[in-house]
Amino acid sequence: MKAKSAINKIKKRLGIDVSDQVKDVVSGNATSRKVVIPWKNHVLSFYVDHSYTAGHAKINLIHIRRENDHSDLMTDYHAGYFPDNLTQALDAIEPPEPKFPAGSLVRVKSTKRAVRFNIAGISGLVVNAGPHNVKILNNSDGSVTSWIRNNDVELVQL
Repeated sequence: MKAKSAINKIKKRLGIDVSDQVKDVVSGNATSRKVVIPWKNHVLSFYVDHSYTAGHAKINLIHIRRENDHSDLMTDYHAGYFPDNLTQALDAIEPPEPKFPAGSLVRVKSTKRAVRFNIAGISGLVVNAGPHNVKILNNSDGSVTSWIRNNDVELVQL
């Protein structure tokens, strides 16, 4: 991902300017820039590679760790992990808002998955909402469904 796009994505998602979080890192003959962003109880970091042509710098080595967790090379312990892309990293440190917040009146669409699990057409209130799933309080019998993907649910228009 281009560095400019990454910085704009972070600014939009977290609402912070990362230009003051940049540190120069010297490794051998090469100098690259490391961006370290402390956020709540996590630390997001990545390197900006300037070896590309001017204006086309790219980011790499996206890393997430807990704020108080540090690597220990003597015991071969490496804190944190490397997500595949910046979107996964941002979702890990700041989960997105649920598509259907708790209290929304929704209906399960008639998708292949919903028909297979015999939940197509169920309508009710969202009891518990995650970024990608919801639990619904069934209007007909008062039971609570298991987690249902947002793709299988639609908002009921009154």
